[in-house]
Amino acid sequence: MCGIIGYTGPLDAKRILLDGLAGLEYRGYDSAGIALCMVDSRIELLKKVGKVSNLREYCNQKITAASHCGIGHTRWATHGRVTDENAHPHRAGRITLIHNGIIENYHELTEKFHLADELVSQTDSEVAARVLDRLYEGDPLAALRELSGMLEGSYGFCVMFDDQPGNIYAMRRQCFRHGGHPLIAVKPYGNISNIRDSQTLWTISHTVKIVLLMKPFYQTDIWLPPLLPTGSSDVGNLNPAVHRFPELLRFIF
Repeated sequence: MCGIIGYTGPLDAKRILLDGLAGLEYRGYDSAGIALCMVDSRIELLKKVGKVSNLREYCNQKITAASHCGIGHTRWATHGRVTDENAHPHRAGRITLIHNGIIENYHELTEKFHLADELVSQTDSEVAARVLDRLYEGDPLAALRELSGMLEGSYGFCVMFDDQPGNIYAMRRQCFRHGGHPLIAVKPYGNISNIRDSQTLWTISHTVKIVLLMKPFYQTDIWLPPLLPTGSSDVGNLNPAVHRFPELLRFIF
């Protein structure tokens, strides 16, 4: 089962993400990767087949500059072989994305958006990233709302937009067929940073407050726009079929 984690704050994002992925190893995986938003807003993508220790060694060789925002992923292959290309995160234009779950209609989306010649992996996750990049016109929430209406299946996403440095967006949906993919927003000790991941136990050692994002099956998608270095995030309901107006709740950690 895949594990996902995101971090933004004043600490070393590379260390936080790699330590977090190491804490998720017991779930089983075949590859791992992280994406770092560097201080100059460049996105560095690092992915490796095998253990998190392989990824850590690779990252230490490649990354020496500071980063305070990033996302990380451990993959258990469902679509495509076990390769570096199929590992997460996926880059598509202005989008960097990690995904836990299954997108059932990714073939249809590939045809609808004529993505076949653009794909560099064999994954349903990259299809979601490329569709999101096509939809994005400068408003992350509008693009995520539109994407959520197109996807069939279950998912937990963490997303970074190139023009939103330091922010992480997340969205989830669960269904009866594939189960749920919880997302957690947490406040570490000292109110100095934010961590977002798909596993509660590892975060407890870093946390004094946990917000577990869960909704009934098929009911809604959830976004947290964005995870901010200042320690606040918004939670809302994207599905107008469930609520006439989106419900917004701002957590001040």
